Amino acid sequence: MYQIETKKQHDEMRVALRELLEDVYNEEEVLKNHLWIALKIGTISNIIQTHLQYEDEYLYPFLMEHDDENVREIAELYMREMSHVKRHFDNYKHKYISDPKAIKNEPGIFIEDTNRIIGEILNRVELEENRLFPLLIDEK
Repeated sequence: MYQIETKKQHDEMRVALRELLEDVYNEEEVLKNHLWIALKIGTISNIIQTHLQYEDEYLYPFLMEHDDENVREIAELYMREMSHVKRHFDNYKHKYISDPKAIKNEPGIFIEDTNRIIGEILNRVELEENRLFPLLIDEK
């Protein structure tokens, strides 16, 4: 159950991130589409918030009650690490959504920041699928 829902959320995240990347491949496109890009960042933010809430309310509490201490330790580590990814994304979101002109004013920096944060999020998704999903095989 948890694995299926988490995978569904990950897939939704991947689609939204790919859509953002489609508009962030060069400065000219960024300048042309900066308002649309800001809206996409807002959409991604909502998807991530929903996912994190699901993890906090269901996935991690389930793993923290696991009989295997190793599973509990991995869950605790992943919860701590996720706070770093969340903080980085929140900084990115604040920088570019609170003032969409920031996208337009420095498109080169925006492209770098976007590629960096998307890479970080996708790495996290892959880690969860490769390290956490196997722990969910014995779901109650």
